Amino acid sequence: MFADVVDYSEWRTGRRATGVVYATLFFALKAGLSLGGAIAGWLLAFYGYQANVEQTQRALLGIRLTVSIYPAILLAIVVICLLFYKIGKRLNIQIAEELAERRKKFA
Repeated sequence: MFADVVDYSEWRTGRRATGVVYATLFFALKAGLSLGGAIAGWLLAFYGYQANVEQTQRALLGIRLTVSIYPAILLAIVVICLLFYKIGKRLNIQIAEELAERRKKFA
């Protein structure tokens, strides 16, 4: 999908911004992974998790929710976002053909 976004950007603007697109996407990926890890820790702390001790029922519930329900909710949000992703196979082929034609003119 990263390469599709780069091609889409070039197709729309006429300028290839590969570095900017990849830098932005990788920054967002790293920020998301960092934030996800922090949120998991905060959730466990909220439910009273303590390392190396027998866990309370509330802490066990928090562990179960943190590894099942909460990620499922976030996955559902991502799936909904992907429904609005407009670069499908047909558009990708159209973009590739039009970019190839543009590049032939400059070669």
